Formats: sequence, C-alpha cells, structure tokens
Amino acid sequence: MSTLLLWGNLLAFVLLTGLTVCRVLSHPRRMIDDLRYWGMVFPLGMYCVATHAASRCFGISFLDQASIAFLYVALATWLITSIGLVRTGIAAIK
Repeated sequence: MSTLLLWGNLLAFVLLTGLTVCRVLSHPRRMIDDLRYWGMVFPLGMYCVATHAASRCFGISFLDQASIAFLYVALATWLITSIGLVRTGIAAIK
C-alpha cells in the first residue's frame, strides 16, 4: 500500500515535468542547456520502470498502460534536453 502512495506522490513530479516540457516547446528559441533539465531525465526514466514493475507486481493493467505514457514523457524530456545541449555547444563554438 505504501508503494502506491509514494507512486501517487511522484505523479506530481511527472506532471510538473510535463508542464516544463510544454513551456520549452512553446518557446524553442529560448531553449538553453541547463543542468537542472538533466536532473529531470533520470527520475522520469526510473518512474517509468517503477510503474511498469508495480503493474506486474500488483496485477494492475492500468499502470502498465500508464508506464508507456510516462515513457513518452521521459523520451521527450531526454530529446529536448539533448537538443538544448547541442545548441549550446554549437553556440559556444561559433
């Protein structure tokens, strides 16, 4: 039961990350490399894996579908952060 309570609390982190991704996508020219963005990537991946493991452990099929959705959020965050890193590197070279 405590696992599900902690999972629910971490859902707020995923929602805040989703809002950050939307903010960055709405203003792509202002996207810069910031180490705080990399700090979001790893927890999102781990949250996705933990959601998948919890769905298998508790037999809740909804969590398995949710883990796939969280995977896309994690991949989008990783892609946006990587693009920001490359853009910052190119700007530093010029």
